[in-house]
Amino acid sequence: YAAVVSDTRHNDVEVAAYGEPEGTLAVQRSPDGMKGYLVLTVSPGSEFPFSQSGWVPTLVVVTGLIIALLLVWMGRMAQARASDLAERLRLAHEVNESKDRFLATVSHELRTPLTVVLGVAAEAGERWGELNSEHRDELLAMMSEQAHEAAHIVEDLLVAARSDPSKLRLAKESTQLESHIEYALASLPKDALPRIRWDGSSQTVWADGTRLRQILRNLLENAVKYGGPEIEISSTDGNGYVCIEVKDNGPGVVVADLERIFEPYEQSSDASPESPTGVGIGLYVSRVLARLMGGDLECVRSAGKTNFRLMVPTGAGTAAHDRQTVGSPA
Repeated sequence: YAAVVSDTRHNDVEVAAYGEPEGTLAVQRSPDGMKGYLVLTVSPGSEFPFSQSGWVPTLVVVTGLIIALLLVWMGRMAQARASDLAERLRLAHEVNESKDRFLATVSHELRTPLTVVLGVAAEAGERWGELNSEHRDELLAMMSEQAHEAAHIVEDLLVAARSDPSKLRLAKESTQLESHIEYALASLPKDALPRIRWDGSSQTVWADGTRLRQILRNLLENAVKYGGPEIEISSTDGNGYVCIEVKDNGPGVVVADLERIFEPYEQSSDASPESPTGVGIGLYVSRVLARLMGGDLECVRSAGKTNFRLMVPTGAGTAAHDRQTVGSPA
C-alpha cells in the first residue's frame, strides 16, 4: 500500500514502523525526486487490515499520513514565508535605491540654478557701483532666469508628489494659445531660441492658463535638452480639440519607451551617458495636467522626427472637456 504525499524535502525518512510480522511504514522519494511516498510494507501471511489486530497498522498509516501531511504543509508555509520575505527585501532595496537616485538628481537640478543665483548675487553685491546699467540688467536677468528654472522644478515636484493628482484644482477658462506659447519660449535659454521655429498659429482653447504654460514649457525644455538641432511648434484644430505639436529631428525615443517616458522618474532607456540628466517628472506631470484639462499628451516617432502631441479642448460644455480625471480622453 502506498500514499502519495507530494513532499520533495524528505528522502527515506522513517516516520513510524510496525515491526515484524505485521510490516513497516516509511517515507521515500520517487526516482525523479518530485514526489514523496508514504509506504506501508505488510509481511506475507498477515491478516491486515481485517484481522482483530488490523486496527494497529491502520492507526499507524493514519498517524504517519497526518504527520507527513503536516510536514508538507509546514514546509510549504515556511517556503512561502521565505519567498515573501525575499520579495519584500528586494522591493525595499529597489525603493531605497530609487529614493537615493531621485534625491541626488533633484539636488543636482536645484543646485545648478541656485549656484548661479548665489554667484551672480555675490558679484553684483561686490561690484554694483562699478557696473554700468547694461551689466546690471544682464546680471539681474541671469538671476531671474535661473530662479525661474528652480521654481519650475519645484512646480513639477509639487504635482508629482500628490497622492491623488485628480484632486488638483484647475481654473479653466477660454484663452488664446499664442500668449502661452510666447511665455514658454521666453522661459527658455536665449541660445536655444534660434533652434526653434513656430508657425505663429493661434487658436482659442479651454484650459487653465498656468498649467498650460507648465506643459508647454516642459515639452520645449525636453526638446531643447534631448532633441535635435531643429525644433518645430505648430497647432491645428478640429473635432473640438486643438492639437499642439512639438517636433524635433533628434535620435528620438525607441518604440518600447514611448509610453514609459510618461511614468514618474523615468527616462528613455537609450539615452547616452553624455545626455543631460533630469528629474524625470516633466512628461509625467504634463500628461497628468493635460488629462485633467480634458485633453491628452502622447509621443510618436514618424518621418525621422520625434513628435509630442498635446490635445487641448477648444471649449467647455461636454463631459470630456469638463472632467477632472487623469484617464484618456473620451
